[in-house]
Order: sequence, then structure tokens, then C-alpha cells
Amino acid sequence: MSVISLLVVVLDANAQQWQRVRNQQENAFENSLDHVLIFLNAHLALRHDNLLAVIACNSKKSSYLFPKTRSPLNENEELNLRRGNMYQAFKDSNDSVISELKRLVLENSDPGNEPGSSMIASAWSLGLSCTLMKKKFEAESEQINARILTISLSSDSSIQYIPMMNCIFAAQKSEIKLDVCKIYADSCE
Repeated sequence: MSVISLLVVVLDANAQQWQRVRNQQENAFENSLDHVLIFLNAHLALRHDNLLAVIACNSKKSSYLFPKTRSPLNENEELNLRRGNMYQAFKDSNDSVISELKRLVLENSDPGNEPGSSMIASAWSLGLSCTLMKKKFEAESEQINARILTISLSSDSSIQYIPMMNCIFAAQKSEIKLDVCKIYADSCE
């Protein structure tokens, strides 16, 4: 029986919180994103059949960054596909994560918004549904070892307590591991 590793990464893309961090440390967002992309590529490189999903959330919504359904290519994208010597799985995940994350952050970059918590519980729900769908359609000769890693810098919100606990219980029942990496915690208090 082969074991497939599914990693679902939830990224906190709250623009106000990242701006707070950026005020204290230049290029914090870019450096953090570079490290996350290296980690994602390492996961894909460990085994050819490893699976990856990336979800981002801000204070308004959660959405998939990768995998994304492909839209028709424009001329710039065709040129980018011809360029470079990067492993195609790395290129696909990196390009999708960067472009969708920029879009999500720009959507929520209104300076009039109050800094709030991110929709982590919503992102966990998306991650759990993705994982459970993959497990449902797995071949009998394969087992999926799933893990949801959350990279967060927003403060906790009491409004999300019950939805988060529901996600934790669902993950426990489905034998899905939940990991949380809280970064820049001191700057977000």
C-alpha cells in the first residue's frame, strides 16, 4: 500500500497585520513568502506523488491559491511557460500562489479597514473539505496522510472560537493533523 502525503497550507494574508509587521521589519512579507514557497517546493520534491493545496485568508474571506483551475493563457503567460529551467510542479505552484496571494492582499488593502483577525476557521473548513474529497476518491491501494499547516500572524478572535473548535473536532475524527505556526506574534499584540 503506498502512502501519499497531502499538505494543505493555510496562509494568513491579512494586509493590515502584514503592514504592522512591515513597519517594524522591511521586506517581511516578501521574505516570509519566499520561505513558504521553498517549503512547498521541498514537500513536492520529497516524493513525486505528494499532493499540495494552498489556501489564503484575510479578514473578509478565504480562497484557494493552489491548485487553481486554469484560465486560457495570455501571451505573457505563454512566454513564461517557455522560459526557465524550473521543475514544472514548482513553477505551477509558485506562480499560482504568488499571483492569487497578490490579488487577495490587494483586495483587502483598504487603509480604512480596521486591523482584524483573519478567517482562519473558514480556511480550515476549505482545507478539511479538500482533504476529505481527496480521501474519498483515493485508490484502494493508496492511503492519504493529510496535514493542515496554518501560518498565521493575526490575533485570535473570540468570534471564531466555535467554528475553529468544530474544525478541530472534524480533523481529529478524520485523522487529519493540524499544525499552527504563529509568526511575528509580538508585533501583532
